[in-house]
Amino acid sequence: MEGVQDVLYVRLTDLLLPRTLQSPSRSIVKNLCGKFTTFLDGYRIIPHRAVSIENPTSYFGRHHTMHHLHGTATVHFGVVYFKGCGGLNSITCLSEDLFLTNPSCEVHMGVFKTCLGRRLSTTHGCYLENAVSERFRCMRVRRRLDDSTQAVKLRIDNFDENEFPYLRGKLVPTSVDLSVTGTGVLLLRFSWSRCAWTDDSESSVLRFCDWMADELRGCC
Repeated sequence: MEGVQDVLYVRLTDLLLPRTLQSPSRSIVKNLCGKFTTFLDGYRIIPHRAVSIENPTSYFGRHHTMHHLHGTATVHFGVVYFKGCGGLNSITCLSEDLFLTNPSCEVHMGVFKTCLGRRLSTTHGCYLENAVSERFRCMRVRRRLDDSTQAVKLRIDNFDENEFPYLRGKLVPTSVDLSVTGTGVLLLRFSWSRCAWTDDSESSVLRFCDWMADELRGCC
């Protein structure tokens, strides 16, 4: 109440979602981390010197870092590691400016985002947590601190191809962390073991994210 115990004013929270979150959205790539399997020959040459930073020797050895519009590249003895890339197109743009010829790459971590199109409760023991526990055999609800109620935390540790579609072979992740906020924003963080990344790989993962969003939408 205003004027009580040093409360200056009370502002009511608008329960309506912003227009951009009121409808389900298609999944997008937020961040891909991995490395190019194509060796970067002559990485100390002049064309890269103006835009790269030589880091001092550390526990990880001497390496060069280049900050790019489409991500960050770190070169260690000719092996290029990348992070912050927004999909295969970003990785391709990064490789072109590194003068890599016919590059191929592997991804070990990827973050994807989509929207469920509805507001939901994220308190401990909420409807979504109970519905997910009943719907999925291989997905568990992660424990949270008592004061952590901003998002529901879910995790897949043992990916079962019979329960989850689209991801097969090398695309099967070692783990998937899912976060669902009260405004319906879903973030999925995949971990892989040296997953070769191609157009087909990216399309399959995006289809899985869209499918997962539909399933979670039915659980809230």
